[in-house]
Amino acid sequence: MNEIKRSSFQPNYAIPPGETLRETLEFIGMTQAELAERTGRPKKTINEIISGKAAITAETALQFERVLGIPASFWNNLERNYQETIARLREDEKLRSQVEWFKNFPITAMTKAGWLPKENSSIKKLKAVLNFFGVAGVKDGKKSG
Repeated sequence: MNEIKRSSFQPNYAIPPGETLRETLEFIGMTQAELAERTGRPKKTINEIISGKAAITAETALQFERVLGIPASFWNNLERNYQETIARLREDEKLRSQVEWFKNFPITAMTKAGWLPKENSSIKKLKAVLNFFGVAGVKDGKKSG
């Protein structure tokens, strides 16, 4: 049975869905004020979505679908992908400070044994070790409470 191969492209930047909304409005010649009026949303909310300061909610996505003719699923997916990318970028930044931790393990031997995939970057190696042990992150060694 053929396995579906998913793209592993993970950009090191995140584009807020409001950028796509801004481009869409420009393309169809609609102002933010007109979109606000047609959706029943405050102008401030539309402006905050466009500037990346506010998220597109499921309700707003449905309103965009009615007004712009672009499916709500499109807007919801843009928002979900944006939020996921932001979370991944934050995680990668946190993991950069923890790279030394995984060097305590025999990475080469674990890779040769097939326990870890061959990775080039330190962050990917650290993620592979975390996946191997089934943990979400590295604790800093401090005892809590």
